[in-house]
Amino acid sequence: MHPTQRKLMKRIILFLSLQFPITYPAIAGQDIDLVANVKNSTCKSGISNQGNIDLGVVGVGYFSDNVTPESYQPGGKEFTVTVSDCALQGTGDVLN
Repeated sequence: MHPTQRKLMKRIILFLSLQFPITYPAIAGQDIDLVANVKNSTCKSGISNQGNIDLGVVGVGYFSDNVTPESYQPGGKEFTVTVSDCALQGTGDVLN
């Protein structure tokens, strides 16, 4: 192999080896467990299904390029967050 070809081959291999770690997380299955604690509560709150929210599993192809937060995305999961018995404090709005 000619030295110029060898140098080109090394560059190609380096380029490809750098691309895989960048794209791999986008295609890997990634689970997210979210745990939160309320530090200062002025209201009673609750989440349906004993606090467990199952958003389901979708593939990368489920997401399109032109979706905004306001866009309807079919196949969603429904859950309920309730807030009640809020004490009036200060001059802010009361959520109830």
